[in-house]
Amino acid sequence: MSSWGQLPVTLPFHEDRYRESTQRVIHAAWLLLLSTYTADFQPSCYFYEHDNNGSQSLLCLSTDKALTLADHVNSVWTETVNTEEHHVNRNTMVWHGSVRQAHSWITQNLAESQDACLDSVLVVDGIHNADRAICEPRAPASLHFLFNQSQWGLQGQDATGRIHTLQTILSLMATSPTSVLGAAWILSEFDKRRILGWNQPVPDPPLQMTIPSGFAAGVEASPDAPAIYAWDGEMTYKELDTASSNGALLLESAGRSGPNDIVMFNMRKSKWALVAALAILKSGKAIVPVRLN
Repeated sequence: MSSWGQLPVTLPFHEDRYRESTQRVIHAAWLLLLSTYTADFQPSCYFYEHDNNGSQSLLCLSTDKALTLADHVNSVWTETVNTEEHHVNRNTMVWHGSVRQAHSWITQNLAESQDACLDSVLVVDGIHNADRAICEPRAPASLHFLFNQSQWGLQGQDATGRIHTLQTILSLMATSPTSVLGAAWILSEFDKRRILGWNQPVPDPPLQMTIPSGFAAGVEASPDAPAIYAWDGEMTYKELDTASSNGALLLESAGRSGPNDIVMFNMRKSKWALVAALAILKSGKAIVPVRLN
């Protein structure tokens, strides 16, 4: 457990505001966070209840940007896990119990194959249980985020960013439950500052290089540095360069378009989306991101 960090999560509302539904609000917020980071329209993860004889279930949610945040809270459902579930985010889970119990469980089970990819755990301790109508928490309600610091995408400020995003979603659910998800601003101020910092200083146009040439310089400088950390895998700069170059060759050999053509682009957020986008640029074409609708 030495590689696992722990950070507290502050509830942006008093628990009594939701009474027994607090647990469901937290579950919905966590699943929406997973959807935000993975672009999964049907986010799901395992749900472990230590006080219920260690029962393990599956939390599920179908996100619809036309629904309100309150609708999403009401649409969260829990399935009993009777068979092996393939469509589930195995990188994370929600744990109902104490932080100490969660640490103990991780230590004992992380070596097992089905839990080898676990990189984060949301610990829900002392929160009202709506399903069992427990009206009084057994201890002061608290949330904690446990994260594997050896993972590329969960180091320091990355973990803090997820906490701020979760708190932003929880706050919106408390203050603006009728807000439509598609119009809700869930970018936290913490992540906004990070994004602005990544883009400083703003270069004066015109730039004297293309994106592929700038990327090539990065590959030459740090070929083994992590370039992608996504829900479906990781890539170094060298691996991304090789994969995108192969894609560019396929585009050029297809003969359906030439340099300076425009390619409409629609892919879910994943490592292959970045490979494809870079391949288009390397083949001398321009990208126009589009939605299916």
